[in-house]
Amino acid sequence: MSNLIVRLLLSILLIPLAAIVFIVAAVAMDRHVRGYSMLPFVLAGVVTWAFVAAYWTALWRSAIRWDSRRSNQTLLVTAAAALLSVAIGAVLNQMEREMGDVIGALSAPLLWLVGTVIAWRERPDERMERLRSAGSQVLVCPACGYNLTGLKEARCPECGLQMTLDQLVAAQPKQPDRELDDE
Repeated sequence: MSNLIVRLLLSILLIPLAAIVFIVAAVAMDRHVRGYSMLPFVLAGVVTWAFVAAYWTALWRSAIRWDSRRSNQTLLVTAAAALLSVAIGAVLNQMEREMGDVIGALSAPLLWLVGTVIAWRERPDERMERLRSAGSQVLVCPACGYNLTGLKEARCPECGLQMTLDQLVAAQPKQPDRELDDE
């Protein structure tokens, strides 16, 4: 089984594992914190978020190209997830007190996961560099970064951009002009 398949399967298992962590933490906190109906759920949410962040980061850290931009985006996603979960919890608390606490506490790690998936995705320049480092000559769509190598026409199947071969070769980033071999 490839490393990517293992990562994907472990990613799928994260949500049920996080649910178990939340339930165990909420029950444990409820036994130790009496008189505060909201506090056990908030503390269980913090424990669950810490588990999700550690698990997710450990799982994907070697596949991510870390730079200051990506690190800053991760911090921004963390702050946004915390603020949005507080807002969700506050709105839902107006309707149902404990349900708002639970949903608010659980929304932070889920929002953080969605945000990191977006922030950590491979950028087009990173994709091109990865493909080039694999040792093959790569032609990519200048609009969306789709790998056009091996296609019979100069039209991107991903975004529909149509170019002549000369335009396509000229639009390749960081690559000197070269002639295409006829096959």
